[in-house]
Amino acid sequence: GPAAPSNLSATPVNSGAIRLQWTDNSDNEDGFTVQNGTTSRNVGADTTAYDWTGLAPGTYMCFKVRSRNASGFSAYTPAAQSEWVCTQTPTT
Repeated sequence: GPAAPSNLSATPVNSGAIRLQWTDNSDNEDGFTVQNGTTSRNVGADTTAYDWTGLAPGTYMCFKVRSRNASGFSAYTPAAQSEWVCTQTPTT
C-alpha cells in the first residue's frame, strides 16, 4: 500500500464540525480513509484536510487516518492501536 500519512490533528471548527488535517506522505494514493472507531469516511487523493460535520454540540470524538490505493492500505496514523487524536466540539 501507499505510505502512511502523518501529523494528524483534530480541531473544532464550530459546535457541529471538527476539522482534521494531516500530512500526505505518499505520491501514489487513491485517497484517504478517516475513521472514528465506528464510522469511516473516504476522501480523495492529495487531500490534507477534512471537516467531519453533522456533530452535536459537546461531541467528544477520536480519529485515525490512513491512505489507500489499489494495492491496499497504509498503516493508520496514529499507528498504535490505543492511540487516537481526540477533540470535543464546543457546547454552544
